[in-house]
Order: sequence, then structure tokens, then C-alpha cells
Amino acid sequence: MLASRSVRRGALVIACLIWIAASARVAWQSWQLWHGNWLRVTVGPGLSRDQVRIRWWGQGRRSRLVFDGKRKAAIGNSYGENQFDVRYGHLRAHAGHFKTSWRHLHEYHFHFYLVDDRVRLRVRIDGADAGDSDVAMWARRQ
Repeated sequence: MLASRSVRRGALVIACLIWIAASARVAWQSWQLWHGNWLRVTVGPGLSRDQVRIRWWGQGRRSRLVFDGKRKAAIGNSYGENQFDVRYGHLRAHAGHFKTSWRHLHEYHFHFYLVDDRVRLRVRIDGADAGDSDVAMWARRQ
């Protein structure tokens, strides 16, 4: 009788641990689904993150300031076109990609660097709808 009571107690503990692990995984996946897009902004020597400003908008969505020297807001999940208006000081660039599902999560990497004293931008998107491009920045009209 003692062995069966300790076996039942052990089985209950194991069942509780499995339930906790499964609940934690579901919670993590749900959190990722709603907050899963990541933004990484890096700058090369001679440049400053304080000069960087990034605005995002998805198809049918209002634009949102997601970076202004530091992260300001999350990048939403939006099916279709996802666009970025990127500024470094008075310079400007435009980047975007097409998401084939609103559930796809991505990491957006924006790296600013200098080539011949001109600011360049490398955009790399990791995820289901990945992409990689090197973008020239231009001066916006005053």
C-alpha cells in the first residue's frame, strides 16, 4: 500500500510538471505570435544610433514609429506589404517586404555604415519571408 501511494504521488508530480511545461510553451508561443517581430539596429564606426528613426506600416495599417534612437514600439504582424521609412539624420531610405502570412515572425536587422563618407544601410530580414538588401540613403528635400 505504501509503494502504491508513493507511486501515485510521483505520477501526480510528473503530470503537474508536464502540464506546467506545456502551459509555459503555449504561453511563450502566444506571446511570440503577438510580440514576435524583433528589431535590431546597429551602427558602424563614426555613426550614432541617436540619429536613427524608423517608421513601420503594414498593409491597411497606420504608420507607427518603432525606433527613435531606441526602440519605441513593436513591429506589428500584418499580411502583405510591410514598409519601413528609415532616416539617419537628414538622410532617408525606404525598405520593405511582403509577408505571405500574418502569423510569420521576423527579425528585422538595420545596419548603418559608412562607405566613402556616405551613409549606407543594410537591411536583413530573417524569418519565413526573409530578404537581404543594401540600400543607399539619400538626402530628403527640405
